[in-house]
Amino acid sequence: MPVKLILFDLDDTLVHFDEYWAQSLMEAFRLHEATRDLDARALFDVSWKHNAVYEAMYHNREITLRDYWNFRLIRALAEFGREIGVDDADRFNRFHQTLSLSFIKPDPTVVGLLSRWSRRCRLGIVTNGTTDWQMGKLEASGLLPFFSRELIIISEEAGFEKPDPEIYRLALSASRTATEHALFVGDSWSNDVEGPGQLGIRAVWFNKWGKPIPPQPGNLAGVISRLEDLEAYL
Repeated sequence: MPVKLILFDLDDTLVHFDEYWAQSLMEAFRLHEATRDLDARALFDVSWKHNAVYEAMYHNREITLRDYWNFRLIRALAEFGREIGVDDADRFNRFHQTLSLSFIKPDPTVVGLLSRWSRRCRLGIVTNGTTDWQMGKLEASGLLPFFSRELIIISEEAGFEKPDPEIYRLALSASRTATEHALFVGDSWSNDVEGPGQLGIRAVWFNKWGKPIPPQPGNLAGVISRLEDLEAYL
């Protein structure tokens, strides 16, 4: 069936963490009152050590995305003999999120691709995260003009996180698009392939790291390693 709606994941699909996250987090450690007297590089390394544990818990739906961010910081600071609560961790993460936007720059390739595809299909975003941060990323990366606001579905305001089927249902409803005319594109197998597949939405897995491909569900249209390769599935 022809594609009339492309739904994109945001993080590590259109805006990539490796282009801004480490630098902005270390700068936040240097500036924030809760961490500025500590060695930013050392704190980052310890935080990264704990990242895999909480990331796995988040992907297993044992904790929320906000818990993932907060618990990682709390555990890292504990290794420096510093105790902070969830509210303080949340305030730090909000500070980092705002600061990080100044590190995000437009990618001419992504801008060009979305410009071309927006003339052929409707484009939408379905992303987990806080509304201010995700909207800020879209603006800082120069991508906001390609998405109408009703087709930017963010978990904080939606009340559902991927891979809950309801968040994808919201996108279909907002776009008034039948399932068979939608295509989902993202880097997370669980959130961007299996999640949309619960509603029968076709998916293209953006596997930029060359991970082994799991057993393929029926909704998998293809696998790409570069965003440019999506053209073949439109």
